[in-house]
Amino acid sequence: MANYINNTFFIKGTKQAVVDLLNLGLKRTKTGKRISIQMSGEEMVSFLNGMERCLQFSSFIPRPKTFDVYDTTNSMMDFVYWYANGCMGFPHYDNDMSKKRMTEIYEYIEAHLELFPPIEDKEEEKEKTDCDIFFEALEEQESKPTKVYNYPDYKSKALRMMHPELVKQYEKYVFGYKRAKAYQQLKYGVVGWYDWNCKNYGCKWSMNIEWWAVVKETDDCFCLSAYTETPWASPITFFDFLNKKEGITVYAYCFEPFAWACMYNGRTDEEIFKDASEEERYAEYEEKYKNSKDYDPEWMPYDVNDLIISDYIDGFKAEIAKEIGCEKV
Repeated sequence: MANYINNTFFIKGTKQAVVDLLNLGLKRTKTGKRISIQMSGEEMVSFLNGMERCLQFSSFIPRPKTFDVYDTTNSMMDFVYWYANGCMGFPHYDNDMSKKRMTEIYEYIEAHLELFPPIEDKEEEKEKTDCDIFFEALEEQESKPTKVYNYPDYKSKALRMMHPELVKQYEKYVFGYKRAKAYQQLKYGVVGWYDWNCKNYGCKWSMNIEWWAVVKETDDCFCLSAYTETPWASPITFFDFLNKKEGITVYAYCFEPFAWACMYNGRTDEEIFKDASEEERYAEYEEKYKNSKDYDPEWMPYDVNDLIISDYIDGFKAEIAKEIGCEKV
């Protein structure tokens, strides 16, 4: 399974088109500054690399606020879980506030045990929910666990007795949560920040765009390169968005070193190198590695795949340099 993907991409166009694209992203940052067409390429990349807040995917494609107000990606929390996490939609696991609020509930139950008699275990136990597991983990950290703590209904009962005024607030949250899900599906075709990000960025999160550099700067061609690291997948959807801007062409190569996977402009390594199967390619590089001075049987699987990726990237760079019209990138 892939983890973080390394993505290097190149933005090519007229200088005006590239400046307009960058200013589109800067417009939504808090820098309050813009790039001038009079700036040289080196001045532009110096400014971009020196910003306190990097450009991100969300600088160009901002995520609607509805996905942040309610965490509709995750299931709705029950009353006690919602309270323990600070009466907020987004859960904050295992923090001091959660422990303090759960301790308040435990102490209330201990002080009113006549209202919370022990319950005999049923023959068929309900399947544990994430909420149950969360609370049991908190209970294990307490110095004096009480049997009745194992029943979430008792916690909810205690909380409703302690803070009856919160019931209406929680019901309002539930109503808002359900309404937000319906609204998101109707307007954006997805529910939750995770699906929205995957649809609009091509990966799980909005990520920083860093390591800007000038590749080419002439009267009729201007090209910058940049780097971004993304979770689980390459941001192909985001690159497609940039490509649709007038006067802009984007080239990108991506690789995940642990899974040894490569991609160029949305094409996988299998699509690019159709002349041999994965096993045949590996065998070819394995033979080359065995005859090298760096041969180490213990590290061979890792080093061989590093060689494969290195050769792929060299090939990607050569193709990009040809498209851009320079000796190398």
